[in-house]
Amino acid sequence: MAKTNAPAGFFDGLTATYLLDFLTQPLVFITIVVVLMATVFKQTSAKALKDLAATFSEVKIGDVSLKFQQLEERVAVAESKAESAQQELDALAVARDELDTPLQTFDANASAESLDALASRLRPIAATLENAADYARDLVPGAAEEKVFGAAIVARSQPKAHFGAPLTAQLDYLAADKALRGFRLKTVYRLVMALETVVRTDNRLSRRKLTAEVRGPMSEALRALAGNPRCQEDDRVNGDRGIGDRIRQTQALI
Repeated sequence: MAKTNAPAGFFDGLTATYLLDFLTQPLVFITIVVVLMATVFKQTSAKALKDLAATFSEVKIGDVSLKFQQLEERVAVAESKAESAQQELDALAVARDELDTPLQTFDANASAESLDALASRLRPIAATLENAADYARDLVPGAAEEKVFGAAIVARSQPKAHFGAPLTAQLDYLAADKALRGFRLKTVYRLVMALETVVRTDNRLSRRKLTAEVRGPMSEALRALAGNPRCQEDDRVNGDRGIGDRIRQTQALI
């Protein structure tokens, strides 16, 4: 019986020749190079791209040229726009006294509507504070209510991870007292909202900054707050509009 030949592999001589011919066609090769460049340099700094452009001003493949000078120019334009945007942000940044001055009008005995109006006045200022992290110190247990109120608004406007532990400590401190240390529920509610925003923002990060060591006490503080008599009374009176619903929403994110 005649001996049959085994099937040729995918990369036999003929296939390899066609494949090599296909890959070395100018437009195909350029496409591959561009894709590889986009992948490799996706996280690379603008400086590295400019260095590459300076080294290879032009790569010629057949009749087609890849002009790295154009890439350098685009990088320069992007840098210029970024610098301009940063300058605009810097111009908008405000110092601490811009928020502290109107915060002095805080009145623990004011109506709920007045406190909401004050919060609305403070929010745009809080969003542009130059050193928002400074307000984490105003959340230390025992701080005056107006400071805690202002810090809660700042934390919600600029929800950085460094607010996580201070907000937790303040909530835990308030929850331990049946009367919530005399704080208005409006203030406590804003603390919970701030913590919710901080956690929600952190959850969107590819690498979370709020670790398990921070989130554990966070959950315990919220559980204690939910069991506080004043919070339970607010839930009894207002139903799903009470503070308990907001506490549960925040806890679900942790």
